[in-house]
Amino acid sequence: MSTKNQEPLFDFVLIGENPSQRVADGAISALIRNIAAERLAVPYAESLAKDWCQVYLEASVSSHCIFKEGSYTDDEPPFKELVVHFGTKAEKAPFGTSDKVYTYISIYGARFDQLIGSFTKRIEDLLYIRPMVHVRKHKEVPKHREVPEGEERVDPKRLKRDRQAPSVGSRVEEW
Repeated sequence: MSTKNQEPLFDFVLIGENPSQRVADGAISALIRNIAAERLAVPYAESLAKDWCQVYLEASVSSHCIFKEGSYTDDEPPFKELVVHFGTKAEKAPFGTSDKVYTYISIYGARFDQLIGSFTKRIEDLLYIRPMVHVRKHKEVPKHREVPEGEERVDPKRLKRDRQAPSVGSRVEEW
């Protein structure tokens, strides 16, 4: 497929077949690490809230492998942005369904109109969901989601512990 600036761009959203299915944080982390290791997309920003997280990834040297086999010789990247969304509360996906979902993957501004089967199989294997793919003509890359004040995610390691009670196995007795 020849890719010129006047050709249409596409947006994709991948949603699990069962919208009420939640995906473990570890599985999401494995997916992001896998995509980054294969250089399909590289994380460059994130928005972390108590109930949701969005990781923003940019195109890399192998990004075209999400859409096609073989080489890619165009100077323009194969897509503008990939977003991985997950959370503990179901939310409306950007498009493609009226159901609220816990997890979705969006690809904005793709220069191709379909995904390659091995990419959706990778998502199925890593997240244990059967992804449904929705496509539309590209509208715009949405702004990164802002975390409202007071809803920031707190790292569990930084939570204050009760200093009165010793941790398990830390009490020392002298004989």
